[in-house]
Amino acid sequence: MAPASAAGAADVQPRAPRYSRTVPRRRCGIAPAAGATRTAFEAGTLIPRVGSAAYTTHEYWERRFAEEESYEWLAAYRDVASVVRAAVPDKAARVLLVGTGNSSLPMDLADDGYSRVVATDYSAVVIQRMRERAVAGGYGDRIGWAVQDMRALTLSPSSFDAVIDKAGMDALLADGGDTWSPPPALLAQAQSVADEVARVLVPGGVFIQITFSQPHFRRLYLMPKDESKRRFVSWERHDIPVGLGYFAYVLRTVAPSAAAAVASSGGAGEAGSAGGAASVDGGR
Repeated sequence: MAPASAAGAADVQPRAPRYSRTVPRRRCGIAPAAGATRTAFEAGTLIPRVGSAAYTTHEYWERRFAEEESYEWLAAYRDVASVVRAAVPDKAARVLLVGTGNSSLPMDLADDGYSRVVATDYSAVVIQRMRERAVAGGYGDRIGWAVQDMRALTLSPSSFDAVIDKAGMDALLADGGDTWSPPPALLAQAQSVADEVARVLVPGGVFIQITFSQPHFRRLYLMPKDESKRRFVSWERHDIPVGLGYFAYVLRTVAPSAAAAVASSGGAGEAGSAGGAASVDGGR
Protein backbone atom coordinates (compact mmCIF):
# COMPACT_ATOMS: atom_id res chain seq x y z
CA MET A 1 0.00 0.00 0.00
CA ALA A 2 1.19 3.49 -0.76
CA PRO A 3 1.32 5.79 2.25
CA ALA A 4 -0.34 9.20 2.20
CA SER A 5 -0.87 12.06 4.60
CA ALA A 6 -4.32 12.73 6.05
CA ALA A 7 -3.56 16.29 6.99
CA GLY A 8 -4.00 17.95 3.65
CA ALA A 9 -4.12 16.75 0.07
CA ALA A 10 -3.93 13.17 1.21
CA ASP A 11 -5.24 10.69 -1.27
CA VAL A 12 -5.66 7.29 0.24
CA GLN A 13 -7.94 4.22 -0.27
CA PRO A 14 -10.94 2.41 2.13
CA ARG A 15 -12.71 -0.67 3.44
CA ALA A 16 -15.88 -1.55 5.67
CA PRO A 17 -19.45 -2.96 5.53
CA ARG A 18 -22.92 -1.36 5.20
CA TYR A 19 -26.75 -1.19 5.26
CA SER A 20 -30.36 -2.28 4.19
CA ARG A 21 -33.96 -1.35 3.31
CA THR A 22 -37.72 -1.46 4.08
CA VAL A 23 -39.08 -4.58 5.84
CA PRO A 24 -35.67 -6.00 6.75
CA ARG A 25 -34.62 -2.52 7.86
CA ARG A 26 -35.74 -2.78 11.45
CA ARG A 27 -34.59 -6.36 11.63
CA CYS A 28 -31.18 -5.41 10.28
CA GLY A 29 -31.17 -2.16 12.13
CA ILE A 30 -30.31 -0.23 9.04
CA ALA A 31 -32.49 2.52 7.69
CA PRO A 32 -32.16 5.61 5.52
CA ALA A 33 -31.93 9.07 7.00
CA ALA A 34 -35.23 10.68 7.91
CA GLY A 35 -37.01 11.96 4.81
CA ALA A 36 -34.96 9.80 2.44
CA THR A 37 -36.76 7.77 -0.21
CA ARG A 38 -35.92 4.36 -1.59
CA THR A 39 -33.33 4.49 -4.31
CA ALA A 40 -33.76 2.84 -7.69
CA PHE A 41 -31.20 0.30 -6.55
CA GLU A 42 -33.22 -0.55 -3.44
CA ALA A 43 -36.30 -1.09 -5.56
CA GLY A 44 -34.43 -3.53 -7.79
CA THR A 45 -33.86 -7.24 -7.56
CA LEU A 46 -30.50 -6.93 -5.83
CA ILE A 47 -32.23 -6.24 -2.51
CA PRO A 48 -33.19 -9.54 -0.87
CA ARG A 49 -36.86 -9.83 0.09
CA VAL A 50 -36.08 -11.93 3.15
CA GLY A 51 -33.05 -11.90 5.40
CA SER A 52 -30.06 -9.59 5.44
CA ALA A 53 -27.01 -11.76 4.79
CA ALA A 54 -26.26 -9.83 1.59
CA TYR A 55 -25.50 -6.70 3.56
CA THR A 56 -22.56 -8.42 5.20
CA THR A 57 -20.83 -9.19 1.89
CA HIS A 58 -18.23 -7.17 0.07
CA GLU A 59 -19.56 -8.25 -3.34
CA TYR A 60 -22.99 -6.80 -2.64
CA TRP A 61 -21.62 -3.36 -1.83
CA GLU A 62 -19.21 -3.25 -4.75
CA ARG A 63 -22.12 -3.91 -7.10
CA ARG A 64 -24.47 -1.54 -5.32
CA PHE A 65 -22.00 1.33 -5.17
CA ALA A 66 -21.26 0.92 -8.87
CA GLU A 67 -24.92 1.79 -9.55
CA GLU A 68 -25.92 4.07 -6.69
CA GLU A 69 -24.79 7.69 -6.59
CA SER A 70 -25.52 8.51 -2.97
CA TYR A 71 -27.64 7.48 -0.02
CA GLU A 72 -27.84 8.62 3.59
CA TRP A 73 -28.40 6.03 6.31
CA LEU A 74 -30.00 6.53 9.72
CA ALA A 75 -29.49 10.27 10.13
CA ALA A 76 -28.15 13.27 8.27
CA TYR A 77 -25.21 15.26 9.64
CA ARG A 78 -27.52 18.01 10.85
CA ASP A 79 -29.15 15.45 13.15
CA VAL A 80 -25.87 14.52 14.85
CA ALA A 81 -23.77 17.67 14.40
CA SER A 82 -24.23 18.78 18.01
CA VAL A 83 -22.95 15.42 19.27
CA VAL A 84 -19.94 15.52 16.95
CA ARG A 85 -19.07 19.12 17.84
CA ALA A 86 -19.27 18.44 21.56
CA ALA A 87 -17.19 15.27 21.34
CA VAL A 88 -14.66 16.73 18.87
CA PRO A 89 -14.48 20.48 19.55
CA ASP A 90 -11.12 20.92 17.80
CA LYS A 91 -11.81 21.43 14.09
CA ALA A 92 -8.16 20.56 13.38
CA ALA A 93 -8.59 17.11 14.93
CA ARG A 94 -7.66 14.13 12.77
CA VAL A 95 -11.00 12.45 12.05
CA LEU A 96 -11.32 8.97 10.54
CA LEU A 97 -14.62 7.77 9.04
CA VAL A 98 -15.03 3.99 8.78
CA GLY A 99 -17.60 2.46 6.44
CA THR A 100 -18.28 5.82 4.86
CA GLY A 101 -20.14 4.45 1.81
CA ASN A 102 -21.64 7.11 -0.47
CA SER A 103 -22.87 9.27 2.41
CA SER A 104 -22.25 13.01 2.29
CA LEU A 105 -20.82 12.87 5.84
CA PRO A 106 -17.18 13.51 4.78
CA MET A 107 -18.21 16.64 2.88
CA ASP A 108 -20.56 17.71 5.68
CA LEU A 109 -17.71 17.53 8.17
CA ALA A 110 -15.48 19.55 5.85
CA ASP A 111 -18.24 22.14 5.44
CA ASP A 112 -18.48 22.33 9.23
CA GLY A 113 -14.81 23.25 9.42
CA TYR A 114 -13.13 19.91 10.12
CA SER A 115 -9.95 20.18 8.09
CA ARG A 116 -8.30 16.76 8.54
CA VAL A 117 -10.91 14.18 7.56
CA VAL A 118 -10.08 10.77 6.09
CA ALA A 119 -13.00 8.71 4.80
CA THR A 120 -12.62 4.94 4.40
CA ASP A 121 -14.64 1.98 3.18
CA TYR A 122 -13.81 -1.55 2.08
CA SER A 123 -15.40 -0.90 -1.30
CA ALA A 124 -12.80 0.33 -3.77
CA VAL A 125 -15.65 1.26 -6.11
CA VAL A 126 -17.26 3.69 -3.70
CA ILE A 127 -13.96 5.27 -2.65
CA GLN A 128 -13.07 6.02 -6.25
CA ARG A 129 -16.52 7.46 -6.94
CA MET A 130 -16.53 9.52 -3.75
CA ARG A 131 -13.05 10.85 -4.43
CA GLU A 132 -14.24 12.04 -7.85
CA ARG A 133 -17.41 13.50 -6.33
CA ALA A 134 -15.38 15.42 -3.75
CA VAL A 135 -13.04 16.85 -6.37
CA ALA A 136 -15.99 17.87 -8.56
CA GLY A 137 -17.57 19.52 -5.51
CA GLY A 138 -14.51 21.65 -4.88
CA TYR A 139 -13.27 19.77 -1.80
CA GLY A 140 -9.97 18.87 -3.44
CA ASP A 141 -7.38 18.02 -0.80
CA ARG A 142 -9.66 18.81 2.13
CA ILE A 143 -10.68 15.14 2.45
CA GLY A 144 -8.50 12.03 2.28
CA TRP A 145 -9.88 8.77 0.88
CA ALA A 146 -8.70 5.25 1.61
CA VAL A 147 -9.76 1.66 0.96
CA GLN A 148 -9.73 0.12 4.43
CA ASP A 149 -11.53 -2.69 6.25
CA MET A 150 -12.69 -1.47 9.66
CA ARG A 151 -11.86 -4.90 11.07
CA ALA A 152 -8.24 -4.80 9.90
CA LEU A 153 -7.08 -1.22 9.36
CA THR A 154 -3.61 -0.71 7.90
CA LEU A 155 -3.29 2.69 9.56
CA SER A 156 -0.63 3.71 12.05
CA PRO A 157 -1.27 3.39 15.80
CA SER A 158 -2.40 6.58 17.56
CA SER A 159 -2.83 8.41 14.25
CA PHE A 160 -6.33 9.83 14.77
CA ASP A 161 -8.04 11.92 17.41
CA ALA A 162 -11.55 10.74 16.54
CA VAL A 163 -13.19 7.87 14.67
CA ILE A 164 -16.79 7.99 13.42
CA ASP A 165 -18.88 5.00 12.36
CA LYS A 166 -22.36 5.63 10.93
CA ALA A 167 -24.11 2.28 10.38
CA GLY A 168 -20.92 0.45 9.42
CA MET A 169 -21.02 -1.97 12.33
CA ASP A 170 -24.78 -2.29 11.85
CA ALA A 171 -24.11 -3.76 8.41
CA LEU A 172 -21.31 -5.94 9.70
CA LEU A 173 -23.72 -7.49 12.21
CA ALA A 174 -26.77 -7.46 9.93
CA ASP A 175 -27.14 -11.20 9.64
CA GLY A 176 -27.58 -11.40 13.28
CA GLY A 177 -28.55 -14.22 15.55
CA ASP A 178 -29.85 -13.74 19.07
CA THR A 179 -29.54 -10.06 20.02
CA TRP A 180 -29.61 -10.97 23.73
CA SER A 181 -26.85 -13.53 23.38
CA PRO A 182 -24.83 -12.78 20.21
CA PRO A 183 -23.07 -15.71 18.56
CA PRO A 184 -19.28 -15.90 19.03
CA ALA A 185 -18.62 -15.09 15.37
CA LEU A 186 -20.39 -11.73 15.61
CA LEU A 187 -18.75 -10.93 18.93
CA ALA A 188 -15.39 -11.63 17.31
CA GLN A 189 -16.12 -9.33 14.36
CA ALA A 190 -17.24 -6.50 16.66
CA GLN A 191 -14.18 -7.08 18.83
CA SER A 192 -11.97 -6.69 15.76
CA VAL A 193 -13.59 -3.32 15.05
CA ALA A 194 -13.15 -2.17 18.65
CA ASP A 195 -9.54 -3.33 18.66
CA GLU A 196 -8.73 -1.48 15.45
CA VAL A 197 -10.56 1.71 16.38
CA ALA A 198 -8.80 1.83 19.75
CA ARG A 199 -5.45 1.11 18.13
CA VAL A 200 -5.60 4.01 15.68
CA LEU A 201 -6.95 6.45 18.28
CA VAL A 202 -4.63 8.52 20.44
CA PRO A 203 -4.90 8.04 24.22
CA GLY A 204 -8.04 9.89 25.23
CA GLY A 205 -9.33 9.67 21.66
CA VAL A 206 -13.04 9.52 20.91
CA PHE A 207 -15.11 6.96 19.02
CA ILE A 208 -18.56 8.08 17.86
CA GLN A 209 -20.90 5.37 16.69
CA ILE A 210 -24.24 6.28 15.08
CA THR A 211 -26.52 3.26 15.05
CA PHE A 212 -30.01 1.82 15.23
CA SER A 213 -28.89 -0.55 18.01
CA GLN A 214 -30.34 0.09 21.45
CA PRO A 215 -27.87 0.65 24.31
CA HIS A 216 -28.18 -2.73 25.99
CA PHE A 217 -27.46 -4.62 22.78
CA ARG A 218 -24.63 -2.44 21.50
CA ARG A 219 -22.89 -2.42 24.89
CA LEU A 220 -22.51 -6.19 24.51
CA TYR A 221 -20.19 -5.46 21.60
CA LEU A 222 -18.49 -2.22 22.59
CA MET A 223 -18.27 -2.54 26.38
CA PRO A 224 -17.97 -6.30 26.99
CA LYS A 225 -18.13 -7.63 30.53
CA ASP A 226 -14.73 -9.24 30.04
CA GLU A 227 -12.47 -6.30 30.92
CA SER A 228 -9.54 -7.85 29.07
CA LYS A 229 -11.49 -7.25 25.86
CA ARG A 230 -12.75 -3.78 26.73
CA ARG A 231 -11.05 -1.05 24.69
CA PHE A 232 -12.94 2.00 25.91
CA VAL A 233 -13.18 3.51 29.37
CA SER A 234 -16.29 5.65 29.04
CA TRP A 235 -19.67 5.49 27.30
CA GLU A 236 -22.18 8.26 26.59
CA ARG A 237 -25.60 7.76 25.03
CA HIS A 238 -27.28 10.39 22.85
CA ASP A 239 -30.74 9.83 21.37
CA ILE A 240 -31.32 10.86 17.75
CA PRO A 241 -35.06 11.62 17.47
CA VAL A 242 -35.45 11.15 13.72
CA GLY A 243 -36.87 8.33 11.62
CA LEU A 244 -37.34 5.20 13.70
CA GLY A 245 -35.26 6.72 16.49
CA TYR A 246 -31.51 6.10 16.53
CA PHE A 247 -28.57 6.50 18.88
CA ALA A 248 -25.11 8.06 18.98
CA TYR A 249 -22.67 6.49 21.40
CA VAL A 250 -19.54 8.40 22.38
CA LEU A 251 -16.72 6.27 23.75
CA ARG A 252 -13.20 7.22 24.77
CA THR A 253 -9.91 5.42 25.10
CA VAL A 254 -7.88 5.75 28.27
CA ALA A 255 -6.57 9.31 28.74
CA PRO A 256 -2.83 10.07 28.35
CA SER A 257 -2.30 10.62 32.09
CA ALA A 258 -3.96 7.31 32.91
CA ALA A 259 -2.02 5.51 30.19
CA ALA A 260 1.23 6.93 31.58
CA ALA A 261 0.30 5.82 35.08
CA VAL A 262 -0.42 2.30 33.85
CA ALA A 263 2.84 2.17 31.92
CA SER A 264 4.90 3.43 34.87
CA SER A 265 3.34 0.80 37.12
CA GLY A 266 4.32 -1.92 34.69
CA GLY A 267 0.77 -2.66 33.57
CA ALA A 268 -0.59 -2.89 30.08
CA GLY A 269 -2.34 0.05 28.49
CA GLU A 270 -3.15 1.83 25.28
CA ALA A 271 -0.48 4.40 24.47
CA GLY A 272 0.88 6.31 21.53
CA SER A 273 1.99 9.65 20.23
CA ALA A 274 -0.67 12.26 19.57
CA GLY A 275 1.62 14.56 17.64
CA GLY A 276 1.99 15.06 13.91
CA ALA A 277 -0.32 14.51 11.00
CA ALA A 278 -2.32 11.34 10.66
CA SER A 279 -0.60 8.77 8.49
CA VAL A 280 -2.80 6.81 6.13
CA ASP A 281 -2.02 3.99 3.74
CA GLY A 282 -3.81 3.57 0.45
CA GLY A 283 -4.91 0.42 -1.24
CA ARG A 284 -5.69 -2.99 0.24
